[in-house]
Amino acid sequence: MGADEPVELSTLSDCDSIVRLLLQKSGPWSVVYYRPDLSCVFVGRDVFGRFSLVFAKEDDSVIISDLTRNSSSGWNEVPYAQVCSINLRTNGAFLRSYLPSYPEGILESWSAVFDTFSFESVPIKDCLIKVSRANDWSGSNHLDEFLKKLVDAARSMIPTDSDCVAVAFSGGVDSLLVAIAVHLAYHLERRIDLVNVAFVRSSEHRSVVTDRKRSIAALTFLRSKYPDRKWRLILTDVTQDEMERHRSEHVVRAAAPALSVLDESLACVLWFALRGFGRNYDDDEEIRSRAYIYFVGSGADELFAGYARHRKRFERDGAGSVPEECEAELSRLGSRNGGRDARVAAVLGKELRAPFLHDDFVAWANSLPLQLKCDLSLPRGKGEKLILRQVLAQLEAPHDAPKQAMQFGSGFVKMQNNKTLKGSDISSVLLEYQDGDSAKN
Repeated sequence: MGADEPVELSTLSDCDSIVRLLLQKSGPWSVVYYRPDLSCVFVGRDVFGRFSLVFAKEDDSVIISDLTRNSSSGWNEVPYAQVCSINLRTNGAFLRSYLPSYPEGILESWSAVFDTFSFESVPIKDCLIKVSRANDWSGSNHLDEFLKKLVDAARSMIPTDSDCVAVAFSGGVDSLLVAIAVHLAYHLERRIDLVNVAFVRSSEHRSVVTDRKRSIAALTFLRSKYPDRKWRLILTDVTQDEMERHRSEHVVRAAAPALSVLDESLACVLWFALRGFGRNYDDDEEIRSRAYIYFVGSGADELFAGYARHRKRFERDGAGSVPEECEAELSRLGSRNGGRDARVAAVLGKELRAPFLHDDFVAWANSLPLQLKCDLSLPRGKGEKLILRQVLAQLEAPHDAPKQAMQFGSGFVKMQNNKTLKGSDISSVLLEYQDGDSAKN
């Protein structure tokens, strides 16, 4: 059911009480809970959709799973940020959502499964979605508080029996701060693996991939600042042939039912990172990380105005419009990364941890005045995610890398060599897999 301790639902005797209890859950979670005495099934996902649930209609049945299965076609994601109670006697569904509304295309396929469908907004997680418009801050030093809360988030995500954890590591400000937080939260005698992915045309080309250069510079800082930690940088070099082979054999299934070019590229980068296989930066020997917990920097862009969309909104409508854009990004987050990334991790037997998306950290970040989080009057590499850069500067760490999506920084897009494709376009590779799977059935 998710990251929390299992809750005792069997004592509750009506559907509304069960829904209310499930909606109170915190952290990443998904649920499929059947109550035969009520003839009801409860299906839900957390506010950011951090765990995967997908569904398909087959004859008179609905199949719900964490991954797509070959037994059916027409898979879609179960909506995020909600709990839906399904009456098996009437085939009616009542969905209660943390959000007032959804982006187009999120509810349509789910609601079409049922004879009747009702929607109600239950704004009990507004602290995770609503962004402060305040100009004043009466709290303690916000930079110190930022790092403390991020470390607390990381600490809560590390299993006590884990002898090694890993970070999907571009060397940019997000992943560097995550690595620092994990270090400060983790037993000092245990190793942290930093896995960096570069899509390369040749051995000479790998040294010029942006994320590769950043990751080496970031490792140099980490070893200088925290010399008692055993840091290991794993360099994952992916050739065109290797990318195409693993994409067709593994990545397409993990990404499904996602269909966009952006989904394909991000799933590929993440799959190779979570595989944990590459060369040891120190001695060039091939190694594989034993870690099954991988930390990622997801959420930093949404919280701290890291996207180009934030800057465009600022330039068009002024600073007062940026909190609204942040709210829109947070509300859409569950329709983008979460489910897809969880599926990529699942096929590799790994688990993702995103400290920036810890509920307590998000609520704190959303309470900050905008001017403490970003200053979009400054140029790229300075003003977006300003607070992250200031925390890193305070630690004397590299902090001026401009935002670069991992499909660009890793060299994946350049390897595709197709300048006409947009991220929102349908991926022919993902479409072919899903159409082929459909044809088999």
